[in-house]
Amino acid sequence: MANFAGSLFVTSPVSGAAVVSPARLAALTVIRGYTATPAGPAPDTVAPVVQNFAPTPGTLIASTAPIDFDITDDSGLFARNLIAVAFSDGTQELVYDGASFTARYLAGSTVLPTTVGPDSGFRFTVRRTGGWIGTTITVRAFAVDRGGNIEA
Repeated sequence: MANFAGSLFVTSPVSGAAVVSPARLAALTVIRGYTATPAGPAPDTVAPVVQNFAPTPGTLIASTAPIDFDITDDSGLFARNLIAVAFSDGTQELVYDGASFTARYLAGSTVLPTTVGPDSGFRFTVRRTGGWIGTTITVRAFAVDRGGNIEA
C-alpha cells in the first residue's frame, strides 16, 4: 500500500512494470483540453421571416382583394404561426390560429407549403369574408420556429 497526499491507494504489482513516483508521474503527464461536439444537429438560432407581401404594403387595394405573404425559416420547422389583422377603426381579428383559419377568413384564405431560396415554410393568402374594413389594414404574423426563435 502507498499513501499519497493523505489518500490511501491499494497498488498491485505488474510484472515488468517500472515503479514511477507520483512526482515523476505528474511531471510526465500532459493535459490536453477537448470540447465535445454535441450529439445531433446544431441548435437553431435563425428566426423565421415574413416576406413577399402582395400587394406591396402601402398599396391601395379593393375591399375584396386577398393579401399574400410567406412565412419561412431555415429549418422549415415551426412551433406556431399566428396571423392577426388590425383595422384603422380599432377592430382586431385573429386570422389564423396555428391550425386553421378563423370563421371570417375560412372561405377565401389558403395556406400552402412554399420554398423561398434555401428556406421553406408557408405561403398565406388571406381574404376576409365581407371584405376589409376601415381605411388601413395591418397584418401581423407571429411565427415561432421549433428552436424557439420568434419572427422579429
